[in-house]
Amino acid sequence: MIIGSSDARYFDDYVAAWALLYRGLNCKDIDIEAMQQVLDEICAVVHGNFRYLGWDEERERYLLYPRRKDRFNVVERE
Repeated sequence: MIIGSSDARYFDDYVAAWALLYRGLNCKDIDIEAMQQVLDEICAVVHGNFRYLGWDEERERYLLYPRRKDRFNVVERE
């Protein structure tokens, strides 16, 4: 899973977002529902532009949450 903001944020925004992320996730049970709940909290408290991309094996592409009309191309580099 890739987590970040869809725009430039201040350092303080990232600090708050990561604090919520680590508080909200149990490393043993990280699943899509847990990630969506934590991301909803981050968007409510910090800023609404935080998103995550998660790989969907069945569709063989990244899925964006929360969904928006914007499309992002993920390029993997070695």
